[in-house]
Amino acid sequence: MEIGDLRPRFAELEEHLLRHGKVRHWSEWWHQYVEVPLGDSDHDTYRQVMLLIGSLFRRLAPGDPNRVRVDEDRERYMWTRMRAHLAATGADPADCLYVCGAFHAASRVAEFGVHGTDTFEISPRTATTWQHGLIPSSHAAIEAQFGLAAGSVSIAATVWAKNVKRTRVQPYRLNGQTGCDRPQLELAVGQSHPEDPSKTALLWAARTQLGHLSRADLRAKCDALLGNPLVVPAYPRYLSGFLHALEPVPGLTDFVVEAVSIAFGRLLDPVLLPWLPTLIGTLRSDGAELAPLLIREAGRIFPGRLAALDAWTPPWRSQPEAHTAQPTPGADAGHGVPLLAAHPATCDALAGLLGCDGSWQTEPPAPHGAALTRSHPDTAIALEALLAGR
Repeated sequence: MEIGDLRPRFAELEEHLLRHGKVRHWSEWWHQYVEVPLGDSDHDTYRQVMLLIGSLFRRLAPGDPNRVRVDEDRERYMWTRMRAHLAATGADPADCLYVCGAFHAASRVAEFGVHGTDTFEISPRTATTWQHGLIPSSHAAIEAQFGLAAGSVSIAATVWAKNVKRTRVQPYRLNGQTGCDRPQLELAVGQSHPEDPSKTALLWAARTQLGHLSRADLRAKCDALLGNPLVVPAYPRYLSGFLHALEPVPGLTDFVVEAVSIAFGRLLDPVLLPWLPTLIGTLRSDGAELAPLLIREAGRIFPGRLAALDAWTPPWRSQPEAHTAQPTPGADAGHGVPLLAAHPATCDALAGLLGCDGSWQTEPPAPHGAALTRSHPDTAIALEALLAGR
């Protein structure tokens, strides 16, 4: 790969491979000329090819010595930590899996491998507080993050599924619906306190997945949102969070269909119609990849004939729960709480935080006295006569 002191770098190799491979992007070349041919290979063959490609990547890496030093320090740290973990747990290396990019499959550092040296000194941990959170993602987001061609992650997932089916192997599986990541998810959920509606809904979905929230609890939270006039304009953003959660938690698909259906059933036209453009935009931008899943679930839940719709009972109402009915926004417009109307600063601040616009409606002062006796005076008159006769 070199002539004298002349050595091509990765950019030149990539351009050569793409041109002769008749593909447009590096991920396409990798899929067509590495993953597909190795689909039927055994472990040793796959490992040998990865080592050869990894060695080539390292030899053609950018010539910046600082970049190489940082990469090699990462490998020293990783392997020192992994060997310490093996020694502490007594795990057999034969039962472990080293997950890395091809660049790190082969290395010249002395610490590399199970039998590497322990000459790299890791400094003590600092007092920095680790921040944990949930990051919604998608195939398109991953492709954009790593500069991959559009559709490459979806293609990789499809090839993986085909190879698993063809070889009849059982994938290693992500401890009862969350795999070995459950402790990390528990930690992230415990330390997550989002304020954004979409992230809040994503947190609720994660808590449901972990068993911290029941379906009834999640339904009650959505009922409370729809029953709060200040929050209703932001409801589509909560739906956006639930849509993001469908990729890791597809079991919530029926609940998302239910949440949208209940919104259509409860909101009055003056509230529903201004809300529809935001809802449609949310479904288009955040739910485009998951739309087939939602449509299929809606087709399973709703009756197939229009004539059967009148007698149809939604599954979430088949067993009614005893609860206090929530007022529907807009159903009794103009009748606010006197205390809030008299002191609007707090509500105005909350509405601004939620991104809601609106104005206060003033009402004439309510008449004093007992409204019931004023509407039905006969009883009061009879009582007055009875008392006067005494």
